[in-house]
Amino acid sequence: MKNINKNIKRMSAATLALATALATLVGPVLAEGNRMEPATSENARGSGSADDVVISSKIRSAMAGDDRFKEADIDVQTVNGTVVLTGTANSDDARRAAEEVARHVGGVTKVDNRIATPTTRNTMREDARDTMQKSERVASDSWITTKVKSALLADRITKGMNIGVKTMNGTVSLIGEVDSQVEYDRAIQVAKEIEGAREVDASQLRVGGAE
Repeated sequence: MKNINKNIKRMSAATLALATALATLVGPVLAEGNRMEPATSENARGSGSADDVVISSKIRSAMAGDDRFKEADIDVQTVNGTVVLTGTANSDDARRAAEEVARHVGGVTKVDNRIATPTTRNTMREDARDTMQKSERVASDSWITTKVKSALLADRITKGMNIGVKTMNGTVSLIGEVDSQVEYDRAIQVAKEIEGAREVDASQLRVGGAE
C-alpha cells in the first residue's frame, strides 16, 4: 500500500511538472493568437457607410445655418465619399453655394450637383421643346416629300418618274431632268400646291438637253 501511494505521488508530481512546462510554451502562443488586430482606417471605414453618414450630416448641418438655402429643398446623399446633391434651389447662386459647402467638408472626394433651379428647369423645358419641334419638323418634311412625290407621279403632265424630291424645313427641292419646259413649270406648280410647302427650289431640276 505504501508503494502504491509513493507511485501516485511520483505520477502527480510528474503530471504537474508537464503541465507547467506546457503552460510555459503554449501560453505566449495563445496570447499572441488572441491579441486583437488594431483597427486600420480601411477596416474602420468598412463599406464607407459610417463615414458617408457623417459627411452627409455635416453638409446638412452647414446648410441649415446658411441663409442662402432658406428657400431651398436640398437632399444630400454620400456614397464612398461622393456626395450627390438633389432637390431644388431658388437660384443658380444657391445651387453653386451648395456644391461649395459640400466640397469643403472633410472626406468628400467628389460632388455630383443635380440641384434644379428655375434656370435649369427652363433650360430643360426648352431643350425638350426644341427636340419635339425638331421631331415634328422632320416628320412634317417627310410627309411633304411623300405628298409632292405622289402628286408628281399622279399628274398627267409630269408623271414624276425622273424627278427626285427633298424637303428641308418646308422648302421642297426638285431634282432631276424633265423632257420639256412645260413639264418643268408643271412640276414646280404641283409642289407649290402641297400643304406645308413654303418654298420650291428647282435649281437642280433641268430640262432635257439644257446646260
